Amino acid sequence: MADASVTRRELSLGARDDTTGWCSKSYDETTIKGSFDPATAREVAMRVGMPLNNIPYYSRPFYTADYVRRGDHVTHAVIGEVNLVAVTPVTWLDQFVYYACQTEEILAPADRYATSGTWHVDSDSLKTDPRNRIKSWLDTYLSYAVCDYQTMFAGIDYPHEREFIDNGLEITSFVDVEQSTPEYTYNHYPYKFNETVTITNTAIDTATLTATNILESFEQAIRDVATDHPLGSIRRIVSSKPERVNIGGMWLWQNTVTIEYSRANDDFLPSYPTYTWTTGTYIFPNILHINSEFLVDDDWMDPTNFSGALVQALGSKPLELTIESDLDIEPSGLTWKRNQTSDKTDVENHQVFGDNWHKEGVDQDYHTISFGASGPTFKVRVVNMRVNRENERHILELHLREYRTDSASDETYKQRFVIT
Repeated sequence: MADASVTRRELSLGARDDTTGWCSKSYDETTIKGSFDPATAREVAMRVGMPLNNIPYYSRPFYTADYVRRGDHVTHAVIGEVNLVAVTPVTWLDQFVYYACQTEEILAPADRYATSGTWHVDSDSLKTDPRNRIKSWLDTYLSYAVCDYQTMFAGIDYPHEREFIDNGLEITSFVDVEQSTPEYTYNHYPYKFNETVTITNTAIDTATLTATNILESFEQAIRDVATDHPLGSIRRIVSSKPERVNIGGMWLWQNTVTIEYSRANDDFLPSYPTYTWTTGTYIFPNILHINSEFLVDDDWMDPTNFSGALVQALGSKPLELTIESDLDIEPSGLTWKRNQTSDKTDVENHQVFGDNWHKEGVDQDYHTISFGASGPTFKVRVVNMRVNRENERHILELHLREYRTDSASDETYKQRFVIT
């Protein structure tokens, strides 16, 4: 005999995860009566390996006179488990008749863990996920007492309105990653990541609060954090205009704050090139570009009625190096300021080079630069140093010239530049 019994798995929200900010989910199971209409299918394009695959996705209406809410699950002995994505009461005149529910098939039913687990951390024991960096940054420094709010990762897997109805929030703030783009050193190592993160703020009107008002003040609170506590290197902060959004049975206002910043690659820790003088050795934290210029001292002569030119070989000029570095970015264990791995004695990031530029004009004949354990290694003097303080980043341009006290004519190339 046919039976209309199904299992309602009623969604309840619990404690928040420390990393994602999402609430844990639990389901209380009860038996209710209901029925399903035949399923309709549509294809969802999904790249599973190669080529592009079309995966059938099934949805079927569910009807019940028992109380259900969006986000609940219903389990049927034959159909399996479905998620209620929309619940609409159907009435006749002033009488409730039943709920008509839009469902989505749950292909692999499983309740997620109460916590998000262990996340990857860097050498400073900080989680490397950009969403967590922004969320922790806001949770630490954001000061906003106008109403109740919560920061969390984007993509919550339960109905958004539950945060307002069940948890009593007035603002939700969702952090997501737009992109993370590496930049490379002269020898092809990614030394930093330029990251774009969005913070989507949503708010509802209440009896005492206007959504667009609190959204604007909340955005200003975020801007205050960016001004007073820059995260890495804040390059740009922009926001979209508020828009009204229907999230299924509830209207809310939202806007998006986009933050672009740079952070050092924690896995990059250079040991060369080094810059050495009589009292110490300094490691370049990063070098973006190196221009090596090899010039000759030849005398080119143009005799009258002579096609071409006569050359008198007069030897080679000193090697000229132009080095460009990013002063804003440094590995956590190797700073621009001396001492590089311990207490700092420098005030400015470029101070070591300014110090040696000054010493070479007083009592220091040269400094030594080395590009590896096998070289090249040679003596240099600072010819020119330029510090460009741009609005997005600070760049050091260092012009070095090979220093010699005698001719290199009796040396090989390897001997001249100490290449082993």
